[in-house]
Amino acid sequence: MSAPRKAFRIQLVKVQPRQSLANSLEQTIMLRKVTSVVKLMEWTIQGATKVKVLSPEMPDVIEVDIFHIMEDSMKGNDKASYHSLYRDRRPRYVLKWILNELGRSFVFLLRDWRNMQGKLNQIAVRAKQDKRLKFTSLIHLINAENLAECYRELKRNRACSIDQVTVEVYGENLEEKLKTLVDSMKRKQYQPQPVKRVYIPKAGREEKRGLGIPSTEDKLVQIMLKKILENIYEANFLDSSYGFRPGRSCHQAVNVLNKAVMYKPINHIVEVDIKKFYDNIQHKWLMRCLRERITDPNLLWLVKRFLKAGIVEAGHYKATEQGAPQGGVASPVLANIYLHYVLDLWFEKKCKPRSRGYMELIRYADDLLICCENEEDAREFLELLKQRLRKFGLEISENKTRIVKFGKKEWQQSVKEKRKTESFNFLGFTHYRARSRHGRLIMGHKTSKLSQARKLKGIKEWLKMVRNYICLKDWWQVLKAKLIGHYNYFGVSVQRSGRKWLRDKQKDLK
Repeated sequence: MSAPRKAFRIQLVKVQPRQSLANSLEQTIMLRKVTSVVKLMEWTIQGATKVKVLSPEMPDVIEVDIFHIMEDSMKGNDKASYHSLYRDRRPRYVLKWILNELGRSFVFLLRDWRNMQGKLNQIAVRAKQDKRLKFTSLIHLINAENLAECYRELKRNRACSIDQVTVEVYGENLEEKLKTLVDSMKRKQYQPQPVKRVYIPKAGREEKRGLGIPSTEDKLVQIMLKKILENIYEANFLDSSYGFRPGRSCHQAVNVLNKAVMYKPINHIVEVDIKKFYDNIQHKWLMRCLRERITDPNLLWLVKRFLKAGIVEAGHYKATEQGAPQGGVASPVLANIYLHYVLDLWFEKKCKPRSRGYMELIRYADDLLICCENEEDAREFLELLKQRLRKFGLEISENKTRIVKFGKKEWQQSVKEKRKTESFNFLGFTHYRARSRHGRLIMGHKTSKLSQARKLKGIKEWLKMVRNYICLKDWWQVLKAKLIGHYNYFGVSVQRSGRKWLRDKQKDLK
C-alpha cells in the first residue's frame, strides 16, 4: 500500500502595518508559483488562500509576504507545522528557494521567528516607556534558535575571514555547531576570532580605509547582539542621528539638511571630520556608555570579548586595546551608542542652550554637520568640540574640518557681488548654491568629484577585468545594473544634469 500523499493548506500573509490587504493580482501570482511547486513535489493543496495582517507583536516590516504552509495528515490528528517564505520579486529565485527549503524536514521557522521578534519588541517597548530602565538579563536571547534565524540573514557572497569558512560550509551540521557555540558562551569559553584586516580605497584619495572581516560564526553572534542593542537604544537615540539606524537613510539626512538651510536662519555650516573614529573608540568609555542601559554582566562580557578579539593583518596578529573594527556587524550600532553620549546629548544639553542663535546637528555615523545662525556660535562650538572629543580619545582632522559661509543671506549677497559661494561635501554629495526652474535661489546637490572619481575608477577596473574573458552581450546587463545603482542613490530631484547624463548612458546600454 502506497504512503498517503501530504496535504497542505497555504496562507498568504501580508506584513504591512499601514495596509490591511495585499494586492489581489500579486496574491494570485505568488499563489500560482507555490502551487506549481507543491504539484511538482506530488503534494496536494487543501483549503483556501487568506490574507490578513499579523498580530501587533510582529515587527513593522513593510511589503514583505510570508507563506504559511501548514502540514496535515489525512487523519487530521498530527500537529500543524509552519514554514515561512520571504518574497523575492524574481520568479526563478522564488521557485529555487521554495524547492530548497521544502526539501528539508519541516520546522517551526515562523514560530521561532515570532518568538524572537516578540521578545525583542517587548524589550523595545520597555526601553521606550522608561528611558532610564536598565536591563539585567539579556544573554538568554542569544540561543541556538535565534542564531539559526540570524544564519538565514547572512549574505552568501561576502569575503571569508582568517578561518576561510564560508557561509555554506558553516551551514553544514548547523544545529550541532550552534549548540556548541551557545554552550561555550554559557561556560564563558567563547573566544571570537581576530578579524581579518583589509583595505579599500577612499573616494578619490590615495589614503585607504581599513575594514575588519569577522568569521562566519562571529557574524551570527554579532547579528543577534546588534538586534538586542538596537531595540534598547533606539528609544534613546536622538532625531539628529541618521546613520545605520532602522528606517533611516542618507537621503533623509540630506533632506533634513536641505530643509534647515532653506527654512531655518542658517548662515554657516561647520563641516567636521573625526580622525580615524572607529580605530580610536575607547573601550573603557564605550563600556560605560553601555552600562547606562545594560547591567547584564554576561552580555557586557560578550561585547568586551569582541572588542579585545584583535586584528590579523598580512598574517601578523595585533592586539586591540582601543577601537571597534569598521566592517563588523555590531560596530555601527556600538559607534552610534558611543557618539550618542559623547556628541549628541552633549550638543543638545550643553551647546544649544548657550548659543546666541539657532543651531542644528545632522549626523550620519561619524560624518557630521552643524548648521549655525551666527559665526560666533560656529567658532565657539568648534573649540568646545575639540576639547570634548579629546576627553574621549578622539580628535578632529584639522585639514578636513572647516566653517563654510552658507545660507540664503550669503547667496543673495554673492549674487549682488557677482561672485561664487562656497560649497561643501556631505554623504557623497556636493551641496552648493543653485537656482530652481523658476529662478529662485535654492540649495543644490550634485555628485561630489570624489564620489564620481571612485565610481568611474571602479567601473574602469571592472571592465579591464572582464572585457577579455566575457562577451559584451554577457556583461552589459551587469554594467547597466551598476549605473542604475549609482543613479538610484545620486539621482536626487535637483541634480538634473547628472540624472540626464546617467539616463543617456542607460539608454545606450539598452
